[in-house]
Amino acid sequence: MGATKIATGHNLDDEVQAIMMNYLEGNTDNLTKLGAKTESNAKEFTVKIKPLREIPEREIALYVVAKNLEVHFDSCPYAMQSFRREVSEVINQLAEKHPTLKYSTLRGYDKIKAVLKEELKKDYAHGRCVRCGEPASNRLCKACSFLEELGV
Repeated sequence: MGATKIATGHNLDDEVQAIMMNYLEGNTDNLTKLGAKTESNAKEFTVKIKPLREIPEREIALYVVAKNLEVHFDSCPYAMQSFRREVSEVINQLAEKHPTLKYSTLRGYDKIKAVLKEELKKDYAHGRCVRCGEPASNRLCKACSFLEELGV
């Protein structure tokens, strides 16, 4: 197709949940990778953008229904037991009393992302797995990460 970017359907709710989940889990590595578009020094990675990132999930659903668009509404069968679901419920409860909470969380994150990234710079070649040299967004690519967990 000749496309230079992949647009994902991540919305405001998804982004705020991801920010909070990674913060609560202390996952600073993933926390620095969130945002409107992916950034990588490895040319093999296709840039991903999130054009719906500032639109609440509910507004997207209402638009889909109003326009009679074909959509799959079933949720993940494991969603009820997930940490994301718990975080989502807490955020939504808070947002009932504080309607701008999701937007302020996103804006605050966007303001500190560059500082976090600079402070937490990796000591490895950006964009390459230190074990096999393949493109990677972390120190190890996913395959080598699995191999390491298995002791191989």
